[in-house]
Amino acid sequence: MRDISLCSLLLIARFIQCNLASPASPILTINQNRTSLDSVNVSVTNLNNDYQCYEPHLFKDRRAKTMDCIRAAAFLPNLHDISTFHRGNNHDDPYALPYTEESGTCRVKIDLKYGRADQSTWLVIKMALRFDIIDTCQLAMGGERTGGQTTAGSAGRIVITAENVKWPQSNAASARRLGR
Repeated sequence: MRDISLCSLLLIARFIQCNLASPASPILTINQNRTSLDSVNVSVTNLNNDYQCYEPHLFKDRRAKTMDCIRAAAFLPNLHDISTFHRGNNHDDPYALPYTEESGTCRVKIDLKYGRADQSTWLVIKMALRFDIIDTCQLAMGGERTGGQTTAGSAGRIVITAENVKWPQSNAASARRLGR
């Protein structure tokens, strides 16, 4: 049995996302039947592609170092099943939000718009963070710093933010991290 690597799926998903005529159509659906590969069924919910990059400022920059944001993204849960992200403070539930991960100068926050639940996967959230914020905002602003905000989920209610750890955090008391 052959395995399709996560990296390959991300590249395929990004290629398909860039070539979609309609943002409402699903990004990736693979159905393969072969003798050497029994069955691969992958379904990934939409990336909403509405993102905002933070502008550079001389004294109080909301952006963080790009490599720190890549490290923080790597610490997010590595779950690929579609589930409902919801409000909660149960540290054993990986779908309870808000969720915060920090590395160096970068803080990654995952939260819900209006506190209403939404369906997605951690894979989609990591893709949105990596492609819409980390890569796109770094290229748009130039240099080694990045930061911004985007959404994910079937209704676009999962808010993903990458920012400098020195930026004031509004939900500091309710944000959490899962243990590594």
